[in-house]
Amino acid sequence: AAASHRAASADAEAARAAADAEAGRSKVDAETAKTAAASAKESLDETRGDLEQARRELATLAQDDLRREAALETALSEKAALELKDRDAERLAADGAALGAALAAEVQELRAERDGDRTARRRAAADV
Repeated sequence: AAASHRAASADAEAARAAADAEAGRSKVDAETAKTAAASAKESLDETRGDLEQARRELATLAQDDLRREAALETALSEKAALELKDRDAERLAADGAALGAALAAEVQELRAERDGDRTARRRAAADV
């Protein structure tokens, strides 16, 4: 009976030791899980911060892109206006050249007429 009692006592002691070991493992597992969860939260917070920074940078790039697009549209409008002015200047130069040629022809005609009148007067004076 004593041996049986000792065996039962040893079995109970072994069961308690196993339960204590299991509880210890569970406590260690819980601490490990708690540490892992804290690390994951910290990593998530860092990732959120990185994401917010990337969003701000993207917004800045979008604004820069809009400014560049507006500047390009302004430059294209100015270029079109200058091209229109150039065409107007070319047209005015051509009109001026045509007007100058017509005026030169008119001057030549008037000179010829004047020279003809002088010649006619000389002849008339010579006939007298």
